[in-house]
Amino acid sequence: MPAWIAVAVAITLGAAVKGITGMGLPPVALPVMAIFIGVEDAVVVMAIPTVVTNLALVVDNWEVRRENPVLVPMVVTSVIGGALGAWLLTNLDDRAIAVLMALLVAAYVASRVTGSQWTMSRRLVGVTAAPVGLVGGVLQGATGLSGPWYGSYLHAMGLAAPVFVFSIAALFQFSSAAQVLGLAVLGRYDARLFGLSVLAATLAVTVVVGVRTLAPRVPRRAFDAMVLVVLVGSVAVMLVESFS
Repeated sequence: MPAWIAVAVAITLGAAVKGITGMGLPPVALPVMAIFIGVEDAVVVMAIPTVVTNLALVVDNWEVRRENPVLVPMVVTSVIGGALGAWLLTNLDDRAIAVLMALLVAAYVASRVTGSQWTMSRRLVGVTAAPVGLVGGVLQGATGLSGPWYGSYLHAMGLAAPVFVFSIAALFQFSSAAQVLGLAVLGRYDARLFGLSVLAATLAVTVVVGVRTLAPRVPRRAFDAMVLVVLVGSVAVMLVESFS
């Protein structure tokens, strides 16, 4: 299969999930793309689509921009982390990161499934927001998969669906923008990868905008279930990619 067809199919599937939940594009698309163009090239290609699709979600949910009081410090530190992660792209121990992420998300998902519907206190959120943004930015820059980290944290805050989508989209957008800048400075983009990335970005934003018309019709409980499924799938992808 030609690389551009594999990229198009992977992006379409991932963007459809992202349009509803605000996350899911890299976890769905990266494994398919990695088969045909390699893991590192797949992360490079995915960076630009991540920026533009999240920009679309930020614009679509702009009216709730002030409803997450810790979003600004999270975004600031995520930008720092995104640039650092791009530099660390080929130097991180993917297996250790994948195992740690799996343990954290598994514990969180288990608490939700068993009925422990806990949410973090305002004080705890205030103390942890900036460090969480930094770590998520590093993960985004280095692996393209910060969804399990950000998604678990924001979900534990008990945010309404539009606020969750806006928050995670803003974090993805800014950390990915820093990632793209870092990759460009480091010379990671050549004509082929840049062309594939532009193709992927165009297709992804088209699908996300189209699917967003369905999002308001999704009940809260169904939305929560979809988020948990995406979190579990994201961790599974990280484990498979790291140990394969």
